[in-house]
Amino acid sequence: ETDGVDDNIGLPHLCESLTEACFALEALGQGACKRQLSAFCVDQLAPYGRSFGKKKSYVENIGGLDQIDRRFVWFRKLLTVIDQHFSKVFPNNWPIHYKLTNLFLIQTREH
Repeated sequence: ETDGVDDNIGLPHLCESLTEACFALEALGQGACKRQLSAFCVDQLAPYGRSFGKKKSYVENIGGLDQIDRRFVWFRKLLTVIDQHFSKVFPNNWPIHYKLTNLFLIQTREH
């Protein structure tokens, strides 16, 4: 794990269970899919907030926008990990990259 991106996430049996869960969610409707997608993306971006979020003092603010290069390196690594471990888990019509990017940009703006 580097900068909060765990590149060893996901086991084959876990991925199979998640794929089955996605099919079940699709049967429940679009709302269930959107909620699960949002929860997954929020979980994946939690380390980003811990690493780059607002700090209480100027001295602690290593996550300021002057660190934008580090932020985007972190995010690109996250996308790579997601692709490696979850590319066959989620249905192709689930906008994983879009949702992750959207939330990443929102969090970055708030920092």
